Amino acid sequence: MTAGVAPVAIELPESARYRLVPTRSSARFTVTKLGLFRVSGEFAVTSGAVTVADGVASVHAELDAASFRTAMSQRDKDIKSPKFLDVAAFPTLVYDGSLVGDRIEGTLRVRDRSVPTDLALTVVHFGTDRVEATATARLDRFEAGVTKAKGIVGQFVDIALTVTLVRSEGERS
Repeated sequence: MTAGVAPVAIELPESARYRLVPTRSSARFTVTKLGLFRVSGEFAVTSGAVTVADGVASVHAELDAASFRTAMSQRDKDIKSPKFLDVAAFPTLVYDGSLVGDRIEGTLRVRDRSVPTDLALTVVHFGTDRVEATATARLDRFEAGVTKAKGIVGQFVDIALTVTLVRSEGERS
């Protein structure tokens, strides 16, 4: 869990299905450059769902790898190239996990590798038909197979997700 963040109490319905609202969701990241500077950017969250069955929540989300964006277009082009993300061959980053207490234990598929990636939930707001959540994670890019520019780009990528989910039709209980 992220230091200084209190656990989030989550009470799940017995069964429900929620779909992610891409226009109200974001995946932001920060990584160090040359060990001194922090580079921030984002990916578009394109789809996702949370399915609750028998009180257990399963999470699925997809991010558009080609939407990688920082403040420098040349860097963005380089990161999208085969040297790093290879978005032509691997257009989607996929996350699958399950809610366990105040975190989601799961894997993130980057390129052709699935990397264990747990999300620490920092905020969860339940409405009648909507859930808003914020979560953080730390990804080891070397473990994910993105190993170019060692010494220039940091090994760890800090991720902050903010998502809005709406209850799917016919899933009221």
